[in-house]
Order: sequence, then structure tokens, then C-alpha cells
Amino acid sequence: MITKRARLLGEIAAGEKLLREFVELKEKHLQVMRHDLNIIDSTIRMHEIPIDPERIHPIRVQVRGRRFKYGDMSRSILNCLMKFHPDPVATTGACPNFCVNGFRLKQSDTLAELNGKPV
Repeated sequence: MITKRARLLGEIAAGEKLLREFVELKEKHLQVMRHDLNIIDSTIRMHEIPIDPERIHPIRVQVRGRRFKYGDMSRSILNCLMKFHPDPVATTGACPNFCVNGFRLKQSDTLAELNGKPV
């Protein structure tokens, strides 16, 4: 029991140290982001069109990881349109086709393949 207690105390101490280091790192990161925000606000205020930065609402960020990198989904949709509709087509013409038939992709047609990258 003495050894068990000593090990648990060691794990608790290590966990608390790790937690303190994580909090310090996050606080530094937040401080850098606040500094960047102040610089951006100053730049916005210098613009000839008067914009109050306080009226700009925050955008909700994704907490979980993204399935695709930023912009990959738009590129994939464009590539699908070019692959299945080589001629220009209006959104109203393409959407019903995609909704009813799907993209008609095989299992091997991954996002990387549609973007012209090797699978």
C-alpha cells in the first residue's frame, strides 16, 4: 500500500505539473492572439471608411478537427462539376442531379483523387 500510495502521489504531481505547463502555454498563446487582435483593430481604424471593430462579431471556430483542409471542399465540388458536367451548368441544374443521383463516385474516388493528387 505504501508503494501504491507513493506511485499515485508521483502521478498526481506529474499531472499537476503538466497541467500548469499547459495553462501557461495557453495563456501565452491567448496573449499573442490578443496582441494580434489589437494590431488588426488599429489597422481597421486607420481605414478611410469608418468601421468600429467592436461591432464585428466573432465567428464560431470548429473545436473538432476538420475532415478537409480549408478550401478543399469547394475545390472538390468544382472538380466534381467539371468531371460530371464538362459544359457550364447553373446551380439549379446541377444540384437536383447531385441530390438525386449523388456524385456517382466509386469508393476509390477519394477527395485526393478528385483534386488530381495521387491516392
